[in-house]
Amino acid sequence: MTALIVPELSWQISLSLAIDLVVNLVLNIYDPGRDGLLRTLSFKVALVVLCAGTLEEKYRYLFSLVAQTDHVDQKHMALLFYDLVHMPKLVGECAAFGGTNIEPSVRSLFETVRLSPTIALPPYLAWLKAEPQSLVWLPVMHRFATAEFAKHQAKCNVCKMFPIVGLRYRCLRCFNFDMCQNCFFSQRTSKNHKLKHPMQEYSTPTTSGEDVRDFGRIVKNKLTGSKRHLGYLPIELGEEGKPLAAPSVAQTNPATGPLHSRSSAAAARLGELSAHEVAQPAAPRDPPTSPIQMMNQLIGKITPRNKKEKYGLISFFT
Repeated sequence: MTALIVPELSWQISLSLAIDLVVNLVLNIYDPGRDGLLRTLSFKVALVVLCAGTLEEKYRYLFSLVAQTDHVDQKHMALLFYDLVHMPKLVGECAAFGGTNIEPSVRSLFETVRLSPTIALPPYLAWLKAEPQSLVWLPVMHRFATAEFAKHQAKCNVCKMFPIVGLRYRCLRCFNFDMCQNCFFSQRTSKNHKLKHPMQEYSTPTTSGEDVRDFGRIVKNKLTGSKRHLGYLPIELGEEGKPLAAPSVAQTNPATGPLHSRSSAAAARLGELSAHEVAQPAAPRDPPTSPIQMMNQLIGKITPRNKKEKYGLISFFT
């Protein structure tokens, strides 16, 4: 069995097992029914997302997969987003990122270029760096992977972990208050810290410049009060505006047009007759008779006023 040794981590990885796991994961994402159909674009998107490249490199390569002469139109960008949203859908978290409807995300992106027919790489990267809601899971996954073995020279004020391993969260309202990722995600607190306080996430050890910047933000929030803001770019799902593509034209068949018109007219007239009969006062009931079984008996029940019209309707449907 072929194996790959990773000296930094002292791991021995089975290549055949790793390949089987990746192929099964890709099939679970894009071909759960095992129909044997998988688009090349979908396979490339999955490999790019799962590889160990930097986040910006992934963004650039994903753009190149659907780019045409350094620009991408709305249709091809929608295909890219459609493949990307299948990944959180696999683990049942698609609703948290705006659902499977990718049109609002495409609209949000192209609104940065005033709904131009195509978009270039710079505005595309700027939009992604704002972490839009539909794709915020990708940078979060990267931060988790980066912080997996990170050690911060700080102590968690809740569980007292030192050093903090993984993600570190610093409160921007309380002085010298840090939390580990376990306490942060379980919404634990202590001292005067509140859950509504703004927090700064770190996946790598902080630098002196970041410490000074956070200190200034803490002082500002103490003096002016902190305003809550989302850590991602929300995607408006309620009003999607005008459709991105031209509305489809209803297909009509000239051969069946008269038949549909006659059917509509007959249905409308039957409705009018039924409403008129309901509006008339109820006549005294006749003594019970045997059930009507023949068409001639049914026709005999028709009143002279409506007989001609109902004969026409019967001949139409027979």
